[in-house]
Amino acid sequence: MLDNEVFGRKVKLKILYSPSGSSNVGLSKCRLYLDNKSKYENSSRPVYEFKVDYYRQAFEV
Repeated sequence: MLDNEVFGRKVKLKILYSPSGSSNVGLSKCRLYLDNKSKYENSSRPVYEFKVDYYRQAFEV
């Protein structure tokens, strides 16, 4: 959360992985991905699909 003084109210921050395809290399070694790797083992693009799921969760209201 940002301090109230910045915007006059609390603001929740989220850190997102880069949408760049080249970021998939580093992401494939990320703990969060490795912990969920089995969910994507039948996919032809497992890191990409993980990233899409991650973004969907981040933007849920």
